[in-house]
Amino acid sequence: MIAMTWTVCSELDEYAVEQALQIADEADEAEITVLTVGPEDAKDALRKALSMGADKAVHVEDEDLHGTDALGTSLVLARAVEKTGYDLVVCGMASTDGTMGVLPAMLAERLGVPQVSLLSEVSVGDGIVKGRRDGDTATEQLEAQLPAVVSVTDQSGEARYPSFKGIMAAKKKPVTSWDLSDLDIEAEDVGLEGAWTAVEGATERPARTAGTIVRTRARAASSSPSSWRVRSSSEPRCLPPRSFAFRRRAIPMAEVLVFVDHVDGAVRKPTLELLTLARRIGEPVAVSSAPVQRTPRPLAEHGAVRVLTADAPEFADYLVVPKVDAVQAAYEAVSPSAVLFPSSAEGKEIAARLAVRIGSGIITDAVDLEAGEEGPVATQSVFAAAFTTRSRVSRGTPVITVKPNSAAVEAAPAGAVEVLQVSFSERATGTKVVSRTPRESTGRPDLTEAAIVVSGGRGVGGAENFPVVEALADSLGAAVGASRAAVDAGWYPHTNQVGQTGKTVSPQLYVAAGISGAIQHRAGMQTSKTIVAVNKDAEAPIFDLVDYGVVGDLFEVVPQLTEEVKARKG
Repeated sequence: MIAMTWTVCSELDEYAVEQALQIADEADEAEITVLTVGPEDAKDALRKALSMGADKAVHVEDEDLHGTDALGTSLVLARAVEKTGYDLVVCGMASTDGTMGVLPAMLAERLGVPQVSLLSEVSVGDGIVKGRRDGDTATEQLEAQLPAVVSVTDQSGEARYPSFKGIMAAKKKPVTSWDLSDLDIEAEDVGLEGAWTAVEGATERPARTAGTIVRTRARAASSSPSSWRVRSSSEPRCLPPRSFAFRRRAIPMAEVLVFVDHVDGAVRKPTLELLTLARRIGEPVAVSSAPVQRTPRPLAEHGAVRVLTADAPEFADYLVVPKVDAVQAAYEAVSPSAVLFPSSAEGKEIAARLAVRIGSGIITDAVDLEAGEEGPVATQSVFAAAFTTRSRVSRGTPVITVKPNSAAVEAAPAGAVEVLQVSFSERATGTKVVSRTPRESTGRPDLTEAAIVVSGGRGVGGAENFPVVEALADSLGAAVGASRAAVDAGWYPHTNQVGQTGKTVSPQLYVAAGISGAIQHRAGMQTSKTIVAVNKDAEAPIFDLVDYGVVGDLFEVVPQLTEEVKARKG
């Protein structure tokens, strides 16, 4: 039996439904149950899944669920999945509203089963689930014994459209309704009353200073100078800000645990940024799963008062859980005032499982951090960057993930190195890394860490034209990104996709070449400090977001820009 959790009717969840259907098609005997948690209109998601081919549905609805956060939702889902019965739980990579990406990890932790996450290919046979995961630095082949929880990306396969026959058949398929009492959950464990985090204040995103838009000479020749657009700084591009007041007061210094993200022992830049933020709220203690001879020095040189190192083959041979065990061991040894992780896919999975284990609230994708009266206060950019919120964890030790480029890397006095003793749990060997193929290095910065990003979109016209984008990126020392349209067309790898279903970036400079600026793309880059766009369509939505825009042919503008950058750099 396959239980497919589906909490809202979104594109990301449809990929999960499609994978469940394909797995069932290959199985001798399988039954697909789709599950959603939400109000009455959430049944629309179930009806669509049933019309796509699922066999039955479960709807969990209760008025006390209003305001439930990720920890509460994972509790409800886990109880419902256990009550339904399952061999495999298939989830989308994230919801389209919160986009936290932590529910699959929380669900696996609560169910006590292996987690095989962010898969672009999935297969099931002989009681084993296998999958391919395309990461930032390597492609991994993974496998785990059933029962298990898997999550799939938008690269796993296009979701099918419901047929008329399927729509009619769905009307006869059973939809079971449960409330909290059916799942033995008390009202105080969910909803606003049971929330593990609290919002201190919210501010609607301030209007960016209106951008300067110019036309290339070729386009200006067909129009009068009065048609050249230079926006006035008084021209608003979003609603004026509205704010809610909150109080600030420093808290006593205490130790703050920082998880070390590394590649083959080389500490990644977001970890050094975390050390800067950790010093604002306490004394950083780094916990590393890298070989002891590689990581201590850079960590200590950037302010870690202690570096706890654990080196074991389990960290490389198995997915996520061994690192959760290590962080839990450090947590028990240190008793920190907060635990910080980078907002990478792995970082958020480890943070999610740790939060469930230690009974603490979690905040993801913070862009700033400071001391507050009742604990660390995290700033987040939410709802496609339309609002900025200030939140804190209200129950347990704060577990917080922080986006790259949220703080400057700062040197600080060195600290001591200590060996961390880790006892691995039975779950540690649940998901095996069968093979790991490193990606060929381009010599460019990592997309999410880069200070400058140059992205190409549909306007690039094909894979053979992306060298124009790459040349500009290389002249600037930048990372290369791509819009979803370019990735779906096969012009550039999915690992370079910027947007809601790709990477979220926040560089100092973002250059968009041939990208129209659909909301899906904007959600992944609009917190960039300075935005420059080149597009031949003067009405492209991207121009509503830019600081500087050029209405012109990218194949004329971008090469000239590249040569100018090279000339100025000598």
